[in-house]
Amino acid sequence: MLPPIPLVTRALLGLAAAAGAGTPAYRVAPAPAWVTPVEWDRSHPPSSEGSDGLELLLADTQIRAAPGEVARFLHGARRVVSAAGVENGSELSIDFEPSYERLVLHAVTVERGSRRLDALAAADVRVLQRETELERRLYDGRLTVHLILKGVRVGDVVEWAFTVRGTNPIFGRRYADREALAYDVPADRLLVRLLVPASSPLRFAVHGADLPPRVSRLGEEVEYLWDRSGVDAAGGEGDLPAGVDESPWVQLSEWRDWGEVARWAASIAPPAETSPAMAAELRRWRALPGPEARALAALRFVQDEVRYLGIEMGAHSHLPRAPAETFERRYGDCKDKSLLLVAFLRALGIEADTALVSTEAGAAVERRLPSPLEFDHVVVRARVEGRAYWLDPTRSLERGRLAARPPPEHGRALLVRDDAGGLERLPDPAASPVQVLTSFSVPRFGRPAALKVTTRLGGHQATSLRRTLADTPRADLARRYLDFYARAFPSIRPAGPIEVSEDEGSGEVVMTERYELAPVSAGEERSFQAESIAAALEEPETVLRRLPLGVSYPLDLRETIRIELPGPPDLEPDHRRFESAAAVFTRDATVQGNAFVAEFRLLGRRPSLEPPEVPAHVSAIRQMRAHAGFSVPLAVRSAQAARPGPAPLLFAALLGCGAVLYAAALWLGGGGAKELARRARRRAFARKMAAPPGEAPATAIRVRSTREMVRHAARRRCACGARLAAAGSPEQVRFDGREVEVLRLRCDRCEGGLPLYFVVGP
Repeated sequence: MLPPIPLVTRALLGLAAAAGAGTPAYRVAPAPAWVTPVEWDRSHPPSSEGSDGLELLLADTQIRAAPGEVARFLHGARRVVSAAGVENGSELSIDFEPSYERLVLHAVTVERGSRRLDALAAADVRVLQRETELERRLYDGRLTVHLILKGVRVGDVVEWAFTVRGTNPIFGRRYADREALAYDVPADRLLVRLLVPASSPLRFAVHGADLPPRVSRLGEEVEYLWDRSGVDAAGGEGDLPAGVDESPWVQLSEWRDWGEVARWAASIAPPAETSPAMAAELRRWRALPGPEARALAALRFVQDEVRYLGIEMGAHSHLPRAPAETFERRYGDCKDKSLLLVAFLRALGIEADTALVSTEAGAAVERRLPSPLEFDHVVVRARVEGRAYWLDPTRSLERGRLAARPPPEHGRALLVRDDAGGLERLPDPAASPVQVLTSFSVPRFGRPAALKVTTRLGGHQATSLRRTLADTPRADLARRYLDFYARAFPSIRPAGPIEVSEDEGSGEVVMTERYELAPVSAGEERSFQAESIAAALEEPETVLRRLPLGVSYPLDLRETIRIELPGPPDLEPDHRRFESAAAVFTRDATVQGNAFVAEFRLLGRRPSLEPPEVPAHVSAIRQMRAHAGFSVPLAVRSAQAARPGPAPLLFAALLGCGAVLYAAALWLGGGGAKELARRARRRAFARKMAAPPGEAPATAIRVRSTREMVRHAARRRCACGARLAAAGSPEQVRFDGREVEVLRLRCDRCEGGLPLYFVVGP
């Protein structure tokens, strides 16, 4: 345990804390008597490695929860093991909420060999209000006491201790909390100690591991103790489904059931009443035809006319503001906006209630102990013409009928009502449809081509596009899209402005883009990609896992690439299908008149995979991504004369040959010789202009192995004279009913290049 703080240090820090106006942000005092002294293991040999140059030797958390008063004592020690650790370990930050919490510093020391130095006396102490949630438009009023330590060196052990006293008055005399039983860095020793009155109805649940506490009776209190040594770093896998615990933690709660949480939330909420200032809006909406039109008008007002901004200081972390206040200010957070919508709907004769949901746990909240801390968002349930709808007032620019709007994707909700008995099941999430049609049109070879992209979006995707259109000038958006397509078509230029149309009923947005491309030659090789599908086919960061993998769900992406040529395409139909436990991918390519049409679809199956399923899923994802595009020659089929069947009789054959010879003699005598010469010259020119061996699918080089491909590639030179190098691994395409390997070559001098085609086989 840390030694008592010298009197001079306490005096200096007390003066520093009181330097500002008002109540001091902190004070300095010895550790409270109820704390059990805990030492870090000085026999532990220094490590040559550490996270950010630091080695965590001790993480000691002790909590005393009395009715209406909670004290949290935090004590830690970490060793500086590298120069990076000097920078990262020379500062300490302590956050607290000054409206109901008080900070007491006990000690900060630096242990260097056998010497123990008081680091508080010379520390530079700053009190900051950083508003770490500012990017989410949330202000919580928390303060940070930031200590900058002096003279810290490699090998030093920095040790600190402080207590934060107080609890949010919004919870009354009931206690709830959560504590980590592992961190994202290894810990030599990790201890969590909890003291509660013996009469407390406290319950606990450990999530993510089987770690029961040691329970002891200490007079009128009960002690719960988790004391772990050699704790490995937790987490690091990422891509987790909602509600999956990446590291073990303990949940503490004095609430008996979800109904008690609902009644508490209902008791603190202001009445959902309207004000005279709100009457004008209500009169306008009452004139609309039918309950759904009125509900949509109220919802649109709260979503779009009341901006999202939360001032969540003190009790307002959970206490919503009165609807009249939110209406007047024209801003509020999720609970403020939800209560305002409920007030509007009830005034319109529509049954409505606020509901608590968890964006972090989703449906897994039902596996946790009842506690108000398990919720971090508020939505609304409304009954319109006998049907229940779940609405999120924070979704600005959402459109469409009530039935067309996707419900909140949080799995479970707790209605804020006195008669709520438990969690409500939210409707299953629906996929936000995405349909993209890319038309590449070549009306005539040697002339400019045209590109038209039509994107149809619904649900969340449509809302996201509306926000982009609202935040971005149309000219900037056009330049951004033009730059995107220029990667595949360097000479592209716009053929008109971006066109956007909306369907108010379905909430869908249709965006059309038109571009002009450089002239296209017959037989020219072009690559096409189903961009929206390729973007969704991302591999997880960790494949060999111990935890489930969360994947995109629900998901329904459809993309069509249509290539229109001057004649029937010289291409073959093709069908591909790849699937995993989480997704299905299909590609159907057909010839439709003068068009080659490739239709892609990616459909999600479920939201998560168990660890043994992930490697096969990743393998399938790679196959899907490899076939989410294609490279084809832009060629049309030539007219072919019908082939006569074999003559059944020799006489018929001789007669036919004689007729041919006689016709040929007549033709030659009539100037046919000159025609033959002209044809010979055309064939020679065609051979000269034809793609060299390997530079088109039709002239693919037959090789026996990939090594032989590389030897061929090494002999190729760019038009600028420099040697070409492979730009990646060979890709597989289908041409004329066979599999062809494509090795793309790149010139480092002029950044040019070309594809080289091979057929691998004996």
